Amino acid sequence: MLTLHTKLPHGGAQAAPVDGRLVLPYELREKCRLRAKLASGEEVAVFTVRGTVLRDGDLLSGEDGRVVLVVAAPEPTYYVTCTDPLALLRCAFHLGNRHTQAQVGEGFLRIRADPVLKDMLAGLGARIDEQDAAFEPEAGAYGGGHGHHDHGHPLAPIPLRQKIHRPGDAEKNGGAKPTPDFEKISGVKPGSVPAGSGVAPLGLLPPSGLTPDSASDFSAVER
Repeated sequence: MLTLHTKLPHGGAQAAPVDGRLVLPYELREKCRLRAKLASGEEVAVFTVRGTVLRDGDLLSGEDGRVVLVVAAPEPTYYVTCTDPLALLRCAFHLGNRHTQAQVGEGFLRIRADPVLKDMLAGLGARIDEQDAAFEPEAGAYGGGHGHHDHGHPLAPIPLRQKIHRPGDAEKNGGAKPTPDFEKISGVKPGSVPAGSGVAPLGLLPPSGLTPDSASDFSAVER
């Protein structure tokens, strides 16, 4: 099986011929470990540095020197437009507030198809057109590299504690809203302790079995 582990700089296709095409949707181009098939049917294994996102037009090579072109596969998306820039900005704000991956273009947003988000955007006055298209969302602002149009925009891993909303998340959770960790542990909801009760606010209490003097132990448990 061909193993692809090296991402070549753009322009490398002029120095080496392309030996195959790897057509993938964005969800698979986010993965750093992947087993897939080239357009020819040949199986390949992709091993990239954690946080690498493969973009349409990227070139990969492996131990045998062959070069493979990455192609963004068409996938179900919503093409979002508004009558004025301010309305589109409001849509972008609310999508970002839900940690939704979005492609930002001149006068439009593109997101993966999700009926819940479609209803929200329609409520904000947006026009939503269903399109099968390549999806190239913004990469974020937490690292270096290249963005989807290769002009120095950051290509970054998602922060470990950041939750990205993807279509189908609600169905996977049975429609239930996740419970915060401190609520699971304590059984006490934020703001439910009356002022002046003498009870320390949540977050200042050491875990069970530790004293306030056990600073090093408390820090270790908190991490």
